[in-house]
Amino acid sequence: MILLTGGCGSLGQEIARLREVIILDNNEYALTEMAREHPQLRYIFKDIRDNLDDTFKGIDGVIHCAALKHVPICEDNPIEAVKTNVGGSINVAKACLHNGIKKVIGVSTDKAVYPINTYGATKLLMEKIFLNANFSCVRLGNFKESRGSVIPILRSQSDTGVVTITDIKMTRYWITLKDAARFTLKCLKAMSGGEIFLPKMVESGIIDLVKEIAPLAEIKEVGKRKGEKLHEDLYSENEVLVSRGGFYIIKGE
Repeated sequence: MILLTGGCGSLGQEIARLREVIILDNNEYALTEMAREHPQLRYIFKDIRDNLDDTFKGIDGVIHCAALKHVPICEDNPIEAVKTNVGGSINVAKACLHNGIKKVIGVSTDKAVYPINTYGATKLLMEKIFLNANFSCVRLGNFKESRGSVIPILRSQSDTGVVTITDIKMTRYWITLKDAARFTLKCLKAMSGGEIFLPKMVESGIIDLVKEIAPLAEIKEVGKRKGEKLHEDLYSENEVLVSRGGFYIIKGE
């Protein structure tokens, strides 16, 4: 059985639509709501900051999604971000090693490449922790349909006739939740340890999204949020990519 930490998040819910999994999360309300939609699944109320050794007994594989993800919140609360994204990832890795679980994938982000914010820095450390334990990671871009992402916000603003964007020059790499979920499950099955899997994603400008979603709306620039880059990178100059058809593999040093 596969266990998902942070399984009530957008990616976890999408994975749960594709296969039977165990959902671990520390959000009581989200667990209750998800259990209504997927009553056949097993749910665990647990914080990854706590010891997970007993929780992971009998588990065949782990997809580690749990994290503090919002860049401004992590910037304003760096200690909490480190406790969850780094300390929690250490707990997950230790529990997997303690229970002999070899199929383990950490869900990372392009913000871990040349990080300038707390979120990206903590995700870079998560990658290092997992690769050191001979586990693997998937490094994804922005989810199109996730809660709080720019696309749902633009859709909700489009009816008002005015949409707000941080910077007209900003670009991002995008992936749908369905593609991200399928890719993560595929990588969990294929991993041998020590790899970062990277899907081939298309980069697009925020302004292009506005023209597609709200072509007649007035555009109001509000400025970059704390810790935001204008452009993200998928990999660093020190990483060597090996192409595998629709995705890349980066082998750890």
